[in-house]
Amino acid sequence: MAMTAYRAWSAWPALNDYDLPLAATWLIEGELIVGAISLIGGLFVLAAALGHMRVYPWAFTFWQGFNILALLAVAIYTAIYPYFVMAPLTYVYWLGEILIGIACIIIVRSKPAAERQSMPQTQTSESVAFSVAARIILAFLGILLGGFIGFWLGLGLGAVISEATNMSCFEGACGYFAVLLGLAGVLVGAIIGLVLALYWTRRKKPAVTP
Repeated sequence: MAMTAYRAWSAWPALNDYDLPLAATWLIEGELIVGAISLIGGLFVLAAALGHMRVYPWAFTFWQGFNILALLAVAIYTAIYPYFVMAPLTYVYWLGEILIGIACIIIVRSKPAAERQSMPQTQTSESVAFSVAARIILAFLGILLGGFIGFWLGLGLGAVISEATNMSCFEGACGYFAVLLGLAGVLVGAIIGLVLALYWTRRKKPAVTP
């Protein structure tokens, strides 16, 4: 997750260079979108691990598989287009990331049966702390996703209302109205996302039986 955030932070300023070839712009925009999805998914995987959720192995496998496919796509894309001249060491580095990701999936998915049987049947203070951390992360994700969905719903609703009422677009009035509803949607969506996340975590049964 830290590496994904660093890549997105490093690639973002390059979009201000309008002399970039279109293929390079697509690559940077694609990496930013993939990075955002990977960070959000990584936070959920982290919450699942800290909360001892049963969905954790599947969530980690899906998340790590997505990252592996994204790396493969970037490697193939840069190898096909003649605009990119990548150092061989870069592909070796990406290959190492892919192999480490596959190894992590195997480790997570192949938990020994003896270890599962020896899990404590009482909830320790550490697991309680982990449960609180998981709730905090999931609440943050609820705010983030709720605000994102609310913004686009509000923006779309504002556009529909401005068209239906023949609202004047003089000096961008109709556009400002749509953005205003979009910002209102961020607030409403964030609150709804927070409430749903807290409600879901409150009713979520722990993987370890108290």
